[in-house]
Amino acid sequence: MAALRPCFKAVALGTNSLDRILLAGAEEGGATATGHVLILDADCEFVGDVPLDRLDAPVSGVVATRDSLLVTGPRGLLRFAVAESVPEGPWQVHSTVVTPMLYSPDRDDARRWLRVDASANLSEGSSIEIRFAATKDAEVRDRLMTIAANDTLPAAQRIDRLLSEAGIWQAATVFAGTETTSSGAITVYSAKLFDVREQYLWVAVTLSAAPGARLPRLSELNVLYPGLTLMENLPAIFQSEEAQPDSFLRNLVGVLETTTQGIDARIASMGSNVHPSTAPASWLDFISRLLGVPWDDGLAEAQKRAILKRAPELARGRGTRAGLEALLECLLPGMPVRFRVTDPTADHGFAIVGGESCPGSALPAMLGGRTRWSPELDSQAVLGYTRLPCPGQLDDGAWQLAGKVRIEVVASSAERKKLEPWLRALLTDMMPVTATLELRWESADVLRTDRLDGTLKLESAPSPHLGVDAVTDLARLPERGTRLSASGSNISTRLS
Repeated sequence: MAALRPCFKAVALGTNSLDRILLAGAEEGGATATGHVLILDADCEFVGDVPLDRLDAPVSGVVATRDSLLVTGPRGLLRFAVAESVPEGPWQVHSTVVTPMLYSPDRDDARRWLRVDASANLSEGSSIEIRFAATKDAEVRDRLMTIAANDTLPAAQRIDRLLSEAGIWQAATVFAGTETTSSGAITVYSAKLFDVREQYLWVAVTLSAAPGARLPRLSELNVLYPGLTLMENLPAIFQSEEAQPDSFLRNLVGVLETTTQGIDARIASMGSNVHPSTAPASWLDFISRLLGVPWDDGLAEAQKRAILKRAPELARGRGTRAGLEALLECLLPGMPVRFRVTDPTADHGFAIVGGESCPGSALPAMLGGRTRWSPELDSQAVLGYTRLPCPGQLDDGAWQLAGKVRIEVVASSAERKKLEPWLRALLTDMMPVTATLELRWESADVLRTDRLDGTLKLESAPSPHLGVDAVTDLARLPERGTRLSASGSNISTRLS
């Protein structure tokens, strides 16, 4: 403790449950001494110091999460967030990561390595250094592996010893952050390895940040084997340049291979732009035009993705009940089902009078025929009731009952306001050519059944009332002398 901070007395111990140790306390001696939280790594190496106001001492508890530090004291709970930038001061912050030993097998073309790709976010004032060590000497390999595996030394000391090995580490490739890279975008920084002929390889990446700069972030590190190269597309007379050390032609081709990785990655990811699950929201409207599904740009993103996922089913079911129900499931997901599709012609049919040789129709059934005022002069004509049709009016026969599909949708007033602008148009797009749509907005009780399918509700009948959500056969009048309202008559309303 004396080596970390003289005269410091720790009163609380905590961790972040990962790789940090927290010591909270204050310096002894001095009335104006402030409290401190010392942060140590897993090897008990000093990482940072968070000063506290003297009014927050003595500290009663300390703990940390991945992105915050929590301290309790006389004034309550203090929360410190992870810094996004380096504090102003005379020092620079840096961090180094070293890969384990990497091995490349022998190849017929004697090529072993290609390049290092480091994906990082650098802001102005920060930098990244990529360096590597390569050897084919087994003795050097064993010595470096022994240093890396020495658990008696802290990780920082092991990295320092590895980097201090003379004669094997090459000059670092350095990239500096600029003002244009401070928005959080990830950039790939590459260092060439195609000149390396040794079997064993170590790569070290160092991130540095000056005071006031945003902390750099390394998100991914790839060390690539040779694989395919643009050199193979050159005439044979130029391909021999790859075997020459520090060849200008090979360096030029290496620059082209590195700078075209973004284009290759974009081409490789184009498939994700047309898949309903991974396509960006801005692509969904474009994909719908290609697939020819029922669509409206005002749909919610979840509804759009649901329609695109079931595009083959919608295409096969266009003009059928299955297609209509599939579309409604996309637009109104969840249980219980909030819609019902009824085709009276297919579900019920017209009533047929039975006889000795014909069983007749089962109820429910449709009753078709002309109305009493149909203009036909015969023994059944009614004086003063029959009238001639208006100009352009067709006779009202049973054909007006056929070909109608009724769709009942359960929605609140707010939902109906959102659905009305486009729901009828989408449903009409899935209707048969010879059928007409009858869209009804209903309450949830209309679709209630006695089936154990998620629609059954064990509750009393609703109170009788007149309104757009009143449901026939469900509401009933009270059987006893109960007031219908605060000002109603106190008499029985039972009809006998």
